[in-house]
Amino acid sequence: MSNKGFIFIETVVVLVVLAASLIGLYSTFSSVINNIEKRKQYDNINDVYKVKIIKDLIVNEPSGTYTVINNSNCTNYMNSDCKEVFSELAVSEVLITGNNIQTIIDLDIDISNTMKEYLKTINKNEESLIVRFNRSGENYYSSLELR
Repeated sequence: MSNKGFIFIETVVVLVVLAASLIGLYSTFSSVINNIEKRKQYDNINDVYKVKIIKDLIVNEPSGTYTVINNSNCTNYMNSDCKEVFSELAVSEVLITGNNIQTIIDLDIDISNTMKEYLKTINKNEESLIVRFNRSGENYYSSLELR
């Protein structure tokens, strides 16, 4: 009779250990899936080529901590057909950073939170050209080092 009680307790312990293992596995797996979903909007190879096109169009390279280029001020930094290029490539904004990207993340500047999240994923000590693309209402990001 006491042997049946031992088997029951042993079964319960095994089930608890198995359940805890499955919960741990699920939480790890779900965080990996979330990271993959977020990363699919970053540095798509087609977008990297588009950033290269934008980089080649820049005529007057700005100086300072950062510069935001959009459709309304692109002619200050690029040639006159920049508005058509922005439209054709679905570019929403271009951010040109100085040497310290962490400073831009810490500053309260007028860039989106998703742009700040992207900035956290790239090299923080290089001057960079970061482009936000907007396709089907979704933001996609890609960047290149300027030097």
